[in-house]
Amino acid sequence: MKKNTTTSGTETENPAEAMAAMNGQVTEAMMSATDNCLKNMAIWQREVADFTARRMKTNSTLLRSLPGCANWDDVVSLQQGWMRTAGEDYIDETGRLMSLSQRLMDGLYAATVRDADRTSKSRSVQDADQDSKSSGE
Repeated sequence: MKKNTTTSGTETENPAEAMAAMNGQVTEAMMSATDNCLKNMAIWQREVADFTARRMKTNSTLLRSLPGCANWDDVVSLQQGWMRTAGEDYIDETGRLMSLSQRLMDGLYAATVRDADRTSKSRSVQDADQDSKSSGE
């Protein structure tokens, strides 16, 4: 007598068969999500490096300009401009990083939903095959 095992609401003759059938799909889903994540993290890293380089250049420009100031009013004016630019740059960069984060999460979500749909359809096909085998016995 064969023992039936229920896996995710479907009956199979062997749980190992059910796992083997889903293994490729699960692996594909994980690889797709991992690829998306790595690509977006590389973009994130480049963005942070570019931002850091831009800010260092701006900071360097400020430091090179300070000796040319004739009085404290010039120094204060130079620093105020630098601070205003820094604030705007950090706000803009925060927006860019938030957009990149959203794109990363959207990609992970899309990969998860797409692969869950594929797995669900595969289970439906397996269920239909199992039903036809059961009715044929």
